[in-house]
Amino acid sequence: MTPEISLPPPKTVISLAWISLAGAFIVLTLKVIAYLQTNSGGILSDALESMIDIVSAIVTLRVVKLVSEPADEQHPYGHGKLEYFSVAFEGGLIAFAAILIGFGAGKALIFGGHVGEIESGLGLLTLTVIINGALAAFIYRRGKAARSQAMIAKSRHILADLVTTFSVMIGLGLVKLTGLVWIDSVAALIVAIHLVREGIQIIRQAIGGLIDEVDTDSLDEVSAAFSANRLTGIIDIHHLKLIRSGRFHHIDLHMVVPEFWNIIETHNMMKDFEKKVMAAYNNEGEIAFHVDPCHQEYCRTCDLENCQIRQLKFIQHRKFTPESLTKPPVIDALLTSLRP
Repeated sequence: MTPEISLPPPKTVISLAWISLAGAFIVLTLKVIAYLQTNSGGILSDALESMIDIVSAIVTLRVVKLVSEPADEQHPYGHGKLEYFSVAFEGGLIAFAAILIGFGAGKALIFGGHVGEIESGLGLLTLTVIINGALAAFIYRRGKAARSQAMIAKSRHILADLVTTFSVMIGLGLVKLTGLVWIDSVAALIVAIHLVREGIQIIRQAIGGLIDEVDTDSLDEVSAAFSANRLTGIIDIHHLKLIRSGRFHHIDLHMVVPEFWNIIETHNMMKDFEKKVMAAYNNEGEIAFHVDPCHQEYCRTCDLENCQIRQLKFIQHRKFTPESLTKPPVIDALLTSLRP
């Protein structure tokens, strides 16, 4: 079954991209002022990351606009995969920023540096932490509700920026207390290591989405939707595969139905099942069914009344779990699952 696909994402996603871009400009401005007042290498590195954050925000804005375009003949599953490219770009920029920060910090350690008005710099950085904290929480919550991988990655980038700033603030505080200027550079190096790790994790996540790596959260949601909307005649579901294209999910599965059902009965049941499941599922999508006829071994899990070929008494349904849905039907495993 392949219903018409229309995927205009919520307008809130585009609004979130604009909000993140505006927030990045505000934060960068504050950090530049803080650097001019302190001459801190740590703040300069932090400001550099915010500059990269603006570039990524512009790319993200463009991507979410492209994703908003409906599916067409050339892109039957929509443009949702572009979000994973945006996520990979986001992670790459974070890693690149880490390299630049590490280079600058190393140079400062070797040749030395000077830190000026620490108090005013700390005040401005505190303001950026508050802004980024509120912005990251807001974008993550709204982005997750809209199923936007690009905005979820953006919130993680903003959070990484917050951690960077907080680390720089600790370094400046120690410089103020001890008078040891090199602590500022060490703080910047620690930030660089953290950002490399964060960038690699985000890139890894994007690659997983591009190659349709198994998503346990989606499988849990599918299992719950199947269990809540099980219809008479659905004896078993197995060999389930899930392809994600942004918010649109294509679900491919094998379904065991009574072998004496005709095409019309089977089609109507599957159509009703798909409608109920997709209404309960948290993403848009479709289900492609491969119909398998039942066998004697399935009688124990089939509650069809007045069955013409029943040979064994019904005991209980086979539960729909991520494990049972994605694996092939194994009779030994089936009988084991029926034991109390």
